[in-house]
Amino acid sequence: MQIDLLSRTGVEDHDQYGFVQRQSRLLLDRFKQRVRSLKVRIADDNGPKGGRDQHCLVTVELVDGRRVRAAARAVAVGDAIDQALRKLARLLADQTKRSVALRRRLHPTSG
Repeated sequence: MQIDLLSRTGVEDHDQYGFVQRQSRLLLDRFKQRVRSLKVRIADDNGPKGGRDQHCLVTVELVDGRRVRAAARAVAVGDAIDQALRKLARLLADQTKRSVALRRRLHPTSG
């Protein structure tokens, strides 16, 4: 899985990229056969004023060409990244459950 990180937080930090890699592999590893690439965009919406202004948007491109997105906002960058990746994992899990249920309805097993 290719991981791209675009950070507009004013801080270029290798720890952020390492955190994104670790969390994405931890949360999305079970979908690795379906995922082509992951893009993570981080922005600090109002600069050094503080508050719940760290925004993270994650977009995954699936091997079938579809894209799935999730976003989160938090006080800390790491929390925003973690929340957005967790939302994305839930969305992918829900899609998997729906497609399995659809296949079961379309092709019931006889026996």
